[in-house]
Amino acid sequence: MNKLEISFFMLLAVLGFAVTPAFAAPHSNPHLPPQAAVGAYSLSITSGPVVVGRDVSLNGVASATNYLGSFSQYGIVILWGDNTQTVYSSLATLGFIDNGTDFSGSWASQHTYAYPGNYNIQVNLYRNSPSAMPAASDSISASIVCFPDFPPFFAPC
Repeated sequence: MNKLEISFFMLLAVLGFAVTPAFAAPHSNPHLPPQAAVGAYSLSITSGPVVVGRDVSLNGVASATNYLGSFSQYGIVILWGDNTQTVYSSLATLGFIDNGTDFSGSWASQHTYAYPGNYNIQVNLYRNSPSAMPAASDSISASIVCFPDFPPFFAPC
């Protein structure tokens, strides 16, 4: 910044205009409170789907850094792709570790499908409501194939 630019900014400041040069740090004013960090969330399916007949198993991990709200507001919902879901409304019951600003842990779940088919499974980390916009999510597909020995060949396994 050259002397002319500095003089211009000083003049604006003297006249009462709020001046923040484009290169300034976001909180260069010591009179403003610090800005809260925005939460960072992750969720991933680490193994699965393990398919045995019509039974499917999934495992995964989830974590948050500087999460918003309280730990008790977070949960995991698994949408199995057959109009059913499994809701874990408390991460504490899954054994997640919380230190007041961050949490992390692993989860595991099982499901039995009524019919063979291809299913898209979605896992969401949510806050307040399983139907809310997820903080993080992951998805995977499962193919359930059964070969009964008698007609109808597409009956439940």
